Amino acid sequence: MKNEIDKIKDTIRLCFGADAYSLGYQWTYDITGNLEQFEKTGLKLIDPMAIKYHPARKAGDISFYGDQQLALLESLDETKAYSEARFLEIWENIWRIGYNDWIDGATKIRLASKHPSNSSDLSPVSRIAPLFLIKDLTLKEMQDIVEQYIGVTHNNLEVKDFGKFIVHLIYELQSGGTLMSSINKIKGDYPYCNKYIDKGLDYVQYSWKELLEKEIDTSCPIEASGPLAIYLLCKYWDSPSDMFAYNNIFDGDTCGRVGILALVTGLIKGFPACGDQWYGQLKKKDLLEKVLAKF
Repeated sequence: MKNEIDKIKDTIRLCFGADAYSLGYQWTYDITGNLEQFEKTGLKLIDPMAIKYHPARKAGDISFYGDQQLALLESLDETKAYSEARFLEIWENIWRIGYNDWIDGATKIRLASKHPSNSSDLSPVSRIAPLFLIKDLTLKEMQDIVEQYIGVTHNNLEVKDFGKFIVHLIYELQSGGTLMSSINKIKGDYPYCNKYIDKGLDYVQYSWKELLEKEIDTSCPIEASGPLAIYLLCKYWDSPSDMFAYNNIFDGDTCGRVGILALVTGLIKGFPACGDQWYGQLKKKDLLEKVLAKF
């Protein structure tokens, strides 16, 4: 039986693998095209279809969110604790050497001003998995670190609140709670984002086809990606491969949602077969394994 640190490492592997899978579908804004592509390739990694955003990325690459998650992971390996200064040192170097992919608005603002943006996109919550490698933290201590990390690029109360909610949800599930009961138990503690949680719970009554027909927003901001992340977790909790597949079919900021889905799934349900397939094909697998071996 795997110990806790091994399960966390596997979850991080899943997050990077799922990020690579979702990169193929990110920002196409062509649901019909996404369905056609999925019918051809299923759970395989593919080249990004939105070439204008990802001109140099191919199957097996991670997204620009994945690059930032890797910076967080690397920043932890020396002290086994979160240091904003150390993270920023590594993070800023990503963008200083002729970065070959999309650079999001929050990153541009942070680099230009040395201050966080007020961006409401959900992406920083998708990158928090490495923080679970820090040992012996209480729920409050973990939430404080997650809030601090999100605040490097996103000074947005709703996004920070959603990050703390996801951490609390994981702690509840690890204590033996069921998914729906845990969400309903704790959502009231997060007043800045609970309307998005409730919206996601309302979505659960619909099939994926019915939800697509409603033409819901699937873009980056929390008001779009937050409810959809909750829907996908609740609707496909017992079938992670379907969860990741429908996340891609719904389009929009697929990579911004998938890190959340992979984090909760990995820590609670374990490492699905599709994650092993994706991770095995990552171009940065050797680097990731080198860093993970330090924990």
